Amino acid sequence: MSEKIIGIGLSRTGTTSLDHFLKKLGYDSHHYIPTLFGEPDWKTLEECDAVMDSPIPLMYQEIDQRFPNSKFILTTRNEDDWLTSMKWMLTHGKVIWNYSSELQDYHIKLYECFSYKEKILRRRFREYHKEIEAYFADRKDDLHVINISEGFDTKALCQWLGKEPIDAPEPKVNARRTAPKIKRLKYWVKETLGILHHGI
Repeated sequence: MSEKIIGIGLSRTGTTSLDHFLKKLGYDSHHYIPTLFGEPDWKTLEECDAVMDSPIPLMYQEIDQRFPNSKFILTTRNEDDWLTSMKWMLTHGKVIWNYSSELQDYHIKLYECFSYKEKILRRRFREYHKEIEAYFADRKDDLHVINISEGFDTKALCQWLGKEPIDAPEPKVNARRTAPKIKRLKYWVKETLGILHHGI
């Protein structure tokens, strides 16, 4: 379809759950799109129905220009809960998923840090949401907000998308888990030696 569904929520706001639910609705949905880092390969977006997570929060305005009439979904959550989850992601998550140099650079551009810096992350969370609010101020029908701290209202999402509600439990995936010590050590060595930075 020419118009797309664009998830513009930050990481750790339910983007994986949104992706899973859109797939259940029959959409060809993609979560985390490596081909859009650096020089974007727009063919990826042309061939699917929905995208979300990294690096979408840095490029949703360009996507809006390239794919007019698209719908945007902002997943969000309580600020302190988000910070707790980001602390996990920037401690264990980046080790479990073995973050690439491209993803590291993206985090620095969006969050202005790659390790857990509470004051910086709190400021960037607030700035990003104000940016979204301003961007869609005159286009409220184009934006659907899901605050996962209040629950994932799948019925409301289906109604907004013009889809019949489906009988599905409230999605909750991508739960936090601890990275093994040996894996954390190996990742720390990679970071220390600058291997990630140089893409080796």
